[in-house]
Amino acid sequence: MKASTLTRPGQLLLLIMSRKPPLAKPIWRRLTHQFSELHRRFKQLEKTNDLKSSQIEQQKALLAVIAKIRESLDLTTIFNSTAQEVRQLLKADRVAIFRFKPKTQGTVGEFVAEDVLPPLSSALNITIEDLCFEQKHRDKYQQGRIHTFSDIEQITLEDCYRDLLKQFNIRANLVVPLLNEKELWGLLCIHQCYQPRHWQDGEIEFVRQIALHLGIAVQQAEQIGQLQRQSEQLAASIQREQAIAAIINKIRRSLDLNTIFQTTTGEVLQLIKGDRVAIYRFNPDWSGEFIVDTVAHGWTSLMDLQFSHLELCGNISECSVKNLVNPQLTDTYLKNTSGGFSQNDLFRVCNDIYNAGFSECYIKILEICQAKAYVIVAIYEGEKLWGLLATYQNSGLRHWEETEINFLVQIAAQLGVAIQQAELLAQTQQRSALLQTTLDTELQKRARELAQEAQQEKALAEVIDKIRNSLELATIFQTATREIRHLLGADRVGIFQFYASSGYQEGEFVSEDVIFPYSSVLAKKIQDRCFGEHHANYYQEGYVLAIPDIEQAGLSDCHLEILAEFQVKANLVLPLLKGNELWGLLCIHHCSTARSWQPQEIEFVRKIAIQLGVALQQAELLVQAQNRSTELQIALAQVELQKEQQAQVAQQERTLARVIERVRQTLDIDTIFESTTQELRQIFNCDRVVVYRFFPDWNGEFVYESLAEGWIPLIVGNTKTVWRDTYFQDTQASRYHNHETFAVDDIDQKKLSACHLELLKIFEIRAYLVAPVFVGEKLWGLLGAYQNRVPRHWEDSEISLLTRVGDQLGVALQQAELIEELKKAKERADAANQAKSEFLANMSHELRTPLNAILGFTQLLARDSSLNQKQQDFVGIIGRSGEHLLSLLNDVLEMSKIEAGRITLNENDFDLYRLLNILEEMFQLKAQSKNLQLIFHCDPDVPQYIKTDESKLRQVLINLIGNGIKFTETGSVMLRVRVSPENSQAILFEVEDTGPGIGTEELDILFQAFVQTVSGRKSQEGTGLGLPISQKFVELMGGNISVNSTLHKGSTFSFEIPVTHSESTRVSKPNQTHQIIGLAPSQPPYRILVADDKWESRLMLVNLLSPLGFQVREAENGQQAVEIWESWHPNLIWMDMRMPVLDGYQATRQIREKESLSAELVPHPSQNQRPTKIIALTASVLDTHKMTVVKAGCDDFVAKPFRKEKIFDKIAEHLGVRYHYQQSDAIGVSDSSRLENLRSEIQKMPAEWRKTLQSAVLSAREKRIDQLITQIPQQDSLLVKTLTSMLNKLAFDEILELINIEDEQ
Repeated sequence: MKASTLTRPGQLLLLIMSRKPPLAKPIWRRLTHQFSELHRRFKQLEKTNDLKSSQIEQQKALLAVIAKIRESLDLTTIFNSTAQEVRQLLKADRVAIFRFKPKTQGTVGEFVAEDVLPPLSSALNITIEDLCFEQKHRDKYQQGRIHTFSDIEQITLEDCYRDLLKQFNIRANLVVPLLNEKELWGLLCIHQCYQPRHWQDGEIEFVRQIALHLGIAVQQAEQIGQLQRQSEQLAASIQREQAIAAIINKIRRSLDLNTIFQTTTGEVLQLIKGDRVAIYRFNPDWSGEFIVDTVAHGWTSLMDLQFSHLELCGNISECSVKNLVNPQLTDTYLKNTSGGFSQNDLFRVCNDIYNAGFSECYIKILEICQAKAYVIVAIYEGEKLWGLLATYQNSGLRHWEETEINFLVQIAAQLGVAIQQAELLAQTQQRSALLQTTLDTELQKRARELAQEAQQEKALAEVIDKIRNSLELATIFQTATREIRHLLGADRVGIFQFYASSGYQEGEFVSEDVIFPYSSVLAKKIQDRCFGEHHANYYQEGYVLAIPDIEQAGLSDCHLEILAEFQVKANLVLPLLKGNELWGLLCIHHCSTARSWQPQEIEFVRKIAIQLGVALQQAELLVQAQNRSTELQIALAQVELQKEQQAQVAQQERTLARVIERVRQTLDIDTIFESTTQELRQIFNCDRVVVYRFFPDWNGEFVYESLAEGWIPLIVGNTKTVWRDTYFQDTQASRYHNHETFAVDDIDQKKLSACHLELLKIFEIRAYLVAPVFVGEKLWGLLGAYQNRVPRHWEDSEISLLTRVGDQLGVALQQAELIEELKKAKERADAANQAKSEFLANMSHELRTPLNAILGFTQLLARDSSLNQKQQDFVGIIGRSGEHLLSLLNDVLEMSKIEAGRITLNENDFDLYRLLNILEEMFQLKAQSKNLQLIFHCDPDVPQYIKTDESKLRQVLINLIGNGIKFTETGSVMLRVRVSPENSQAILFEVEDTGPGIGTEELDILFQAFVQTVSGRKSQEGTGLGLPISQKFVELMGGNISVNSTLHKGSTFSFEIPVTHSESTRVSKPNQTHQIIGLAPSQPPYRILVADDKWESRLMLVNLLSPLGFQVREAENGQQAVEIWESWHPNLIWMDMRMPVLDGYQATRQIREKESLSAELVPHPSQNQRPTKIIALTASVLDTHKMTVVKAGCDDFVAKPFRKEKIFDKIAEHLGVRYHYQQSDAIGVSDSSRLENLRSEIQKMPAEWRKTLQSAVLSAREKRIDQLITQIPQQDSLLVKTLTSMLNKLAFDEILELINIEDEQ
């Protein structure tokens, strides 16, 4: 009954009362009372009906709000739709959602959503501040308290609160807290503005339910927001890691530090989005300079500032940063604190330079650098602080994120590595260059020393010669001072003479050679009383005074005054002795700077001083002086001779170095022989150098020769001279076996055998030098140098050089032999691999071809409904046996691919739970047949959707679980899957069985190919490849497999692989397989050609395709296939690649060539003239074979044996064929008969259960619904499956329709 009909009795009563018919008053009063009672009862009935209707509407509205919360993740959409629904349902004037601002303790907030009845003004985005809210109301709302006011005019309120309500024209108010978990997030407000309103309990409960679900929505939105932020942070982190990897890659690709610095600062500036990235390098005193500065557009480079702001040197000389220009920047804070960074201290961060407590001068420097915020990261070269990586924000303040700082720290670390690498490279290069040039450097150094000594000796000789040629002391002194000053580069050389009777206290300079602008000291009389008392005796004994710096020598004041008078900074003083008497001093002055006097300089001057002393005595010692001169000339000649000998040794060493380098650079022994013999002949300046090789009988032949012009060659063209020496044969060259080098200066003076002497004279050999050549410990031959016609004395250095070169030739010969052996070994290995590949290919083809027929006809027979159960069992046995044989064949081929390194990782996103369910179903029957308990346990925290190589993971689990069931007779086999305790991004798989276990002696061979344990051999099954393949697959996926086994108790195989978490949206849904019974209607006819030389293969495909409606023809060879293609134009060809007459490759090429020619003649072909799809059918599965098939022109590739589904899928893929499938037995609620069956099943459940289920559905409590479904007795029934499916889809309305309690009432 509708609410409008309930008003008629009231109207009737009013009508009767208004007319007042002429009845007695008692009767009138009784009638009036009866009508009033009737009216009251109608009112109650109407109120009860309205209440029930209102509750239903509220429940529907609640479900609608819940549905919108679940459908949308946008809080604004949820809030707006909820406000609208609630206001319309409650017929309120305004429904608004108020949110407290974070960190205000509930004192400040604003309305974020609203639905208001016009013409009331909106309260959206109006900020409200209520300081007393926290003290008086916040805790109550926090506890879930609901506040209602029916009429604000009738209650006592604070004035501020009343004013606030009047601001929004509020007369009646219902306020419910919105809680985010236990925190007060906001308020749900329902306002009645035009009149008072009494809030019903149902309305309050309804609003409380709405607020509860809005709180869930807020919590859900914040959690999603957190996930999104985490995802964004993860993406940023990945981007940053990729950038780091790119920068590191660029750093490692270059060895030039400047390039590395420029590239890195540019990349960092772009990624960090700063205004400047610079690199600052420290000097040893902790000053430093900017060496690289990459700056954003609009900012001045620090490299320019270092040169343009010269005034900074004066203005900030005492500040924390000094010498910004020149172009260095010195930071005294850094200097005083060893760079400002303690050991292992990595970075300094400043978000605002004006609030960091810096000194004013330091802030000025930062302002000149235009910086307002910065991050400075230390660059360490090993343990040493090398410099800083500085990132500046110039445009404004900046809060540096931790990820940005970590990023800069990583970059700085890589720069430190690059600097260290550059330093190590420089050291390595320097060391290498030093090793390569050590000999030359030492020789050059020695040569320079000898040259300097020779020059000094020459100068000494010249001085001596001039002394000898003159008896006038003044001339002698003048010559000596001039030569000494010129040779030593001194500023003044003077000769000082003591007065005869002064007791070595007075004297004067009698000769001098001085350069401008220093003053002359000639005739200067000097008096030094302390000299005679304290120093004369030492000089009398030959004391030499060498002072590099008079200021640091601790001289007496009087001595310093004398030296200062003559502008002396460094002083070298030697005594001039006349016999045993101290005659005077030879003084060498350096006036411009201090000077360190070298020992050879002192020695040289000492010799001059001696000669000057000799000159002083030459009158009476003239003969002695002449003898000394002769001795000096002899010494000079010896020096020259020594110099020549050393030069010769140096040349020999360089020759040996070139031979060694050539041996290392080339493997061509002929090139080594040719260049070596030529260089030796040139360095020895002899007539012939040869390489001689022994035969097994100790005769031999000359294999290489370098010959001067005019002599008879030992080798003419390719004709080599065989040297038959009976002495060698008799003694087996015993002398050379002892590594002796034989030198003969003159064959006529050496007692040689007559035959040997005759051979030597044939080739005019007079002297020779021969060294043995050993290859390892075997005497291979000889290296000889010959001098013709005249004798020759072989120097020790020449003998040593020839011996060492012979050793190097032995090394070269040994290297050549090893290379030849390696080449032969490689050729043998290549031949073996080729033979193995051909064997595997032939084996695969020969086995897969009959397997194709076996499995193919098995699939055809399985579709035959006329077979009885026994025949179907037989067909199943044949199919399973064929599949087992195919599995063994695939294991062998898979192991071959693994050994060849052709296995790759193919990652994909997939449902791990589904994979585990499939494996459990796969092995459940086999386990039950052996009365074994098969247990699959997967921890709840294992991710459902992951990314790795699903195929290889499936194969590993199949191998391990299959082995567990195969070798276990009693007990159980358990698979445990859990997240790795050591790595949250990895999953741990464990397969545990109660089988016989594995002995410790067999654990080492467990993963070897084709090797089985004792248990495996007893089972007489398998190839011994399952575990090796599993091990290789696990390693390829980035993990390791291990085993823990106890004999007679069982084994546990474990492996852990890294995975990437995925999402359900990325996982492809499994295809529903249905029996194909024909082609779908409204399709053109499809012509298919089967080309195969095997009759059984053609028969199988014809019987597979023809019943479906395909037009099928056959060809026995490639030639027939081409002819049928030309006449029939099939849409698709199944092409076997091995056929007689014309194989599949040639047939495919001919068809493609004819198609290309036809395309040129007919630019727009019809349907029948379009290129034919060709799919290769082959029994080979090698990757190389697949590539050959594609190159031949085939569109696709199917390996034998194949499944019928593969054939159907490939035809659909290439031709777009649509199939007609056998009707599915799927159950849907839309089927009325099945719906009635499901309803009848529900009616069997207790009434209390049905009511509880309805209540849970109306409240959308998923967990409660799932609990009620588990209470259904038959868990495998259609009712359980249907309810579970509806719950998973959140189809609450369909569940309500199925329950249909109202229809029961």
